[in-house]
Amino acid sequence: MAELDAYYADARQRARAGAEAKESLLMSFNPPVPPALFPLKLVAPAVNALAFAALPRWARKLYGAPGSPVTDTVTTAALHGLYHATRAVPARLRYSPTVRHARQIIREYERYETEPAGEVRPQS
Repeated sequence: MAELDAYYADARQRARAGAEAKESLLMSFNPPVPPALFPLKLVAPAVNALAFAALPRWARKLYGAPGSPVTDTVTTAALHGLYHATRAVPARLRYSPTVRHARQIIREYERYETEPAGEVRPQS
């Protein structure tokens, strides 16, 4: 663990946000989208700002943004609020049919794995 910590400490010291990274960051606030997806352009700045604010302080500082603990606190509160708001949306609307099916398979597998030994398991 000490070697891994040292590696990441060294990597942070050498990390830089080059011109391309800064340009990409700015473009992500106003992404080019097809006309049919124009509504996404309206929410992109808010979502992008929250994603950027969720970066560690040292990473935000690479881009010249403040690395304030206040930013961390506000971002954490916003992410918690967003999480709870999305949990209020029914699962049938939150997830695609494919994801719902995958979640069902996982639930069935977990139920199968936790059955007491010796019980007859249904054939599929």
